[in-house]
Amino acid sequence: MNLIPPRFINLQPRPSSLLMKTTPWPRLLFALPALLFAAAPASRAALPEPFVHYTFSDLVSGSIPTNTFTVNSGTGVGTTGVTGDFNLKIQTASAEIYAVSGAEGSGPFASGRALDLGLSSAMNGTAPPVVFNSVQTALSNCAAMTVTGWVCADEALVNGSYIMRDSAWRLYFSAAQRMTLQVYDSANTNIPYNSAANAFAAPVGQWQFFAVSWSGADAQWYAGTETAAPVVSPLVTGAKTMGPPSTLANSLGRFNGNSGAFKGKFADLRIYTTALDAAQVAEVYNEIKPPLPVITGFAPPAIEVGGRVVISGSNFTAAGGAPLVTDVLFDTITTGAGNFTVDSDTQISVPAVPDGIPDAGDIKLLFASG
Repeated sequence: MNLIPPRFINLQPRPSSLLMKTTPWPRLLFALPALLFAAAPASRAALPEPFVHYTFSDLVSGSIPTNTFTVNSGTGVGTTGVTGDFNLKIQTASAEIYAVSGAEGSGPFASGRALDLGLSSAMNGTAPPVVFNSVQTALSNCAAMTVTGWVCADEALVNGSYIMRDSAWRLYFSAAQRMTLQVYDSANTNIPYNSAANAFAAPVGQWQFFAVSWSGADAQWYAGTETAAPVVSPLVTGAKTMGPPSTLANSLGRFNGNSGAFKGKFADLRIYTTALDAAQVAEVYNEIKPPLPVITGFAPPAIEVGGRVVISGSNFTAAGGAPLVTDVLFDTITTGAGNFTVDSDTQISVPAVPDGIPDAGDIKLLFASG
C-alpha cells in the first residue's frame, strides 16, 4: 500500500497567494527508518525453522513454580525428539520469574511474551537459576549456529551478565556495550567472538535486538533496536570445532552457581543450527520489530502559523513507552526537538506551528534513523 501524508491548509495570509489550496482526499505518509540491509535477491535462502524458539507465550503473569517444568511454546526439540526437551525449570525455592504483563501482541513481543529476570540482585549478581531441561547433546557438537533475541536491561550492563550458557558455548555481555560468543572445543580451550565495542548502546529500559551467526570459522554480529534495523559488526575470524557436552547444565540468564545474572528481560530467543546470512537475520528482526507509526488525523483541519495542532494515530511510542517520533514536519518545515510533545502512543501535540509553512502541504513524522 502507498501511504501518503495528510494535507493541511495554512490560514496565515500571504501576499503571493490569494486562494487557499485544498485537496478532497486526505493522505498519509511516514518517514521510514533507513534499512541497513539491501533488498535480498529472489533466490536467497529461506529462513529455516529455529532449533529452539522461546516465545514465552505460555507464561502468564506470575511466577514459574519451583521445580516445575514450564512449556516454552517453541519449535525446537532435543535429540530424543521429545517436544519438552527445552522446557524451563526453576531450581531454587526463592526464585520467581515473571512474564511481562500486557506485553503480548506488540513490539518485540509480537509472537509471545517477555521473560522478566528483574528479581536478580544486580547485573552479574545472584540470579534465580533458570535451567533448560534439555538433552545435553542437543545444544553442543554444532558445526554452525545462530542465536538471536531481544534483551532489555533494568540497569547498566556490565561484564559477566549472561544471556545463555551451554556446556560448549556461552553468550554474555563481556563489557558495558559489547556481547561475546565463547565457543569451547573438546580440550576445553575456547575462542571469544566479540561484537563491536559499542554495538549494544541502547539506554537502560529500551529493547535491543541481537544476533550472532557462527560458521565454525568466523562469527558475524548484528545489533539493532526497536527503531533501527540491525547494524553489522566487523567479522570476527577464528576456527573452532565445538566440543561435546559436559556435566554443566544449560542455563538462561545466569552463568553457574547462582552468579552471572542478567537483570532485565528477554523476548523471542532463538537458536538455529546453521549460520544465518544478513538477509535471514533481517527477516528474523522484521518478524518481531514494532509496527510503524500511523497518522489517522489532526485538528484543527485548517492550520495557522503559531497555532496549536494535535496529531492522532498509533504506534508513536516504543514498547517501553519511549517516544519513537523525533520530529514533526509541515511539508518541508521542521518543528524541531523540544517544540512538540509525544503525549501518548496515540497523540502528538504541536503547541505552535512554525513560521514559513506553505499555503498547503503534507504533515510528516520523522523517527529514529529515518
